[in-house]
Amino acid sequence: MEGGSSFGDFISQIQGLIFITVGAGVLWLFLTYLIFQRAAERRRRQREGLDPLPSFFTQAYHYLTKSTEAGGQSVPARPTSAAMMPDLDALTADLPSPNLASLTEDFEAPPVIEGEFVEESAPAVRVVEAAISDEFVIPVSEPAVSDSLTYVPGSNELPGDAVEMMRVWRDVSDGRLIIGMKDQLFGSLNEVQDAALRSRFKKLIQDLNQIASIQSVSPPAPTPRPPASEPATPEMGFADQIETYLQAKLLRNPSLFGRSIHVHAAAGGGVSIEVDGQHYEAVSDVDDLDVRRFLQETIQEWESKH
Repeated sequence: MEGGSSFGDFISQIQGLIFITVGAGVLWLFLTYLIFQRAAERRRRQREGLDPLPSFFTQAYHYLTKSTEAGGQSVPARPTSAAMMPDLDALTADLPSPNLASLTEDFEAPPVIEGEFVEESAPAVRVVEAAISDEFVIPVSEPAVSDSLTYVPGSNELPGDAVEMMRVWRDVSDGRLIIGMKDQLFGSLNEVQDAALRSRFKKLIQDLNQIASIQSVSPPAPTPRPPASEPATPEMGFADQIETYLQAKLLRNPSLFGRSIHVHAAAGGGVSIEVDGQHYEAVSDVDDLDVRRFLQETIQEWESKH
């Protein structure tokens, strides 16, 4: 009998240990789930910029406090029936419909005011547009580009490696030239502050002067017949000769590009100097030092050759 009681006590102890182990495992699983759930909630709040998650004890305290307060409060009684609302169809059934014809019966259109505000007719506008288009022809496309890397004279096509260096416009109001280089517009070198851009512009002018000085090779012309009587060619005065020599030299001087400099014969027999629309009686009266020096050198060179 003592052996049977000892075995029964052992079995009862094993059952208690099993219950304790299972309960501890369930509690461990619940706590693990709670820890991972709070960690995920904490990351979500941080990602969405919400307030940080309070501690477990703070949440438990708030939960118990709210449960206690909710248990002591009474639930308000629900209204048994809603108030009766009026019938909108019954309220608007007897309203008369508006008579729109009577509202527009006495309306008269305002008279047309004939005065200075008269719209131009379409043909007149087309005539003006045609006159403008005939006077100023604006290219609408860029020149064609060929596959060759060498320019072929007369092909009217750019080689494949050609780059744009300069653009030139003329102001029709005063005849002045406007140069465009490297996203900058200027009418004279005084407006260019970049030394590299000034040097590139001068080099381009020198290249253009070389192109202008090259004479095209043409076949020999037939021997002209002597005219019956040739009018005598009037001799050029010294002022006209200086003017011709000055303009030829001005084209080879990039620093004075775009400047208007002329020498005219004066009424008293001398010369008159014109610089950018200003007239001077003598070279020494010119205010611009560079222009004055250029005129003095030009006149001295002309005198030495004549």
